[in-house]
Amino acid sequence: MLGVLGKNSEMDDPWQKSEDGMQLASEIPDAIFQPIQDASHWVQQDAPEEFATALLEFFMASS
Repeated sequence: MLGVLGKNSEMDDPWQKSEDGMQLASEIPDAIFQPIQDASHWVQQDAPEEFATALLEFFMASS
């Protein structure tokens, strides 16, 4: 499992904090948490290139 969430120190995102993603990943065996700097929980919209890179790296490592 790959958890990708935004990590933005300037934005207090009340819906999904990066700490929540880290906690979730720690509870799932073999999960990977990938924070994306300067993005909210809408990481695919806020940082589409970084999001795509994280997915591609995960898929390549998993194959």
